[in-house]
Amino acid sequence: VLFYRYFLPSDDGRNNVDRDDDKPILSADTLTFFQKHKAHYLPLLLRFQSELCRRKDQDAERGGRKGMMKGRILLSEEGINGTLSCSSKIQLDEFIHAMEEFDLIGDLGLPPTTNTTTNPADLPPGQKMEIHHDAPKKGEGRFFAGIDWKISFLSGKEENDVVVNRGNELFPDLKIQMVKEIINTGGLVPVQNVPNQSGKEIPPEE
Repeated sequence: VLFYRYFLPSDDGRNNVDRDDDKPILSADTLTFFQKHKAHYLPLLLRFQSELCRRKDQDAERGGRKGMMKGRILLSEEGINGTLSCSSKIQLDEFIHAMEEFDLIGDLGLPPTTNTTTNPADLPPGQKMEIHHDAPKKGEGRFFAGIDWKISFLSGKEENDVVVNRGNELFPDLKIQMVKEIINTGGLVPVQNVPNQSGKEIPPEE
């Protein structure tokens, strides 16, 4: 499966639009909140991806199926780009479901405030308790919902929900890493300009 998602609000609001009803999946406010606190959330997203793949391997092995998800997942402040191979359709479906259900606030919580005290009475005179008024509500941070998952089968068919692999492994292992760009431009395109310089999606007949 191939997938990607940008975490950047675009000027025209066309990024992260649901392909079925043409409505934004992530609001510009949600994406702006993430970018404001990216130093907090990016390491947590990296850990979430690693733990999800490991958990799906374990689930497959407990179910008597071969595990071992392999491939590459690249994560940066601009978004995520992944290419994964799974040993069964069941494992792939479970991975996609878990990704679609992920919620930024529900799963990772709010970032810490600059005030470490939880008692407003302990603050110096005139200083107010910092609260994340701009934080999205639970359910509004589904960063991977509605991704256009590009799924294919190496053998061209399935047998009993197991992908029949009669060729070589696509990837030797699984690597999940933080990068500067999820699609390498050599730094030619500034991160903030990526959503406004994306290409137009066209149907196969065009």
